[in-house]
Amino acid sequence: MNNLIDNNGSIRFLNFKCLDTSTEYQILGTSSTYKGIGNDHHTMSTSKLKRSDGVVRHLTQPQLKQRFVNIKEI
Repeated sequence: MNNLIDNNGSIRFLNFKCLDTSTEYQILGTSSTYKGIGNDHHTMSTSKLKRSDGVVRHLTQPQLKQRFVNIKEI
């Protein structure tokens, strides 16, 4: 089982399939609101995801880590 977010807080794959729902996703980009205050800058990143059905969502790093725990790269 692969998690989308690795131990360093980085995104593993830009194109992946969620094995729980059989839905494919593409990460279109990631932006950060990190201002240099504190150490946990990954939690201040938001990624833009596009589902295979065309729906686009914005999720934070903690949301990605919690939601995508059973994926494979495509």
